Amino acid sequence: MNENIIYVTIISSEDRDGYCYERMYINDKSQISVSPLCECPEDAIIGRDLISCGEIADLMCDAVQWGIEGKKIIFNYEEVEDVYDFSIKEYLNSK
Repeated sequence: MNENIIYVTIISSEDRDGYCYERMYINDKSQISVSPLCECPEDAIIGRDLISCGEIADLMCDAVQWGIEGKKIIFNYEEVEDVYDFSIKEYLNSK
C-alpha cells in the first residue's frame, strides 16, 4: 500500500425493511459504523451507539494532517446486496 495515499471506503447495505447500515474503513481498518436504532431506541447513546462529535473532530484532524503531509485521499463507495453480505465483508476485512 502506498504510504502517500489514504484509502477511505464506505460500505453500505440495506435490509429487507429498507433500513441502511454503513461502515467506514480507512486503509482497510474499520473506523466508524452506523445502523438504525429504531428497534432499541434506548440504546441510542452518543459515544456508544452513536458517533460522537469528538470522533468526528478526530477524523477531521487526521484529514488536515494528511493534507499537510501531502497525502492524497481516495474515497471508494461500495454497496452490498444485503445485511448478511455486509456482515461477511466486515468479517473478512477484520482478518
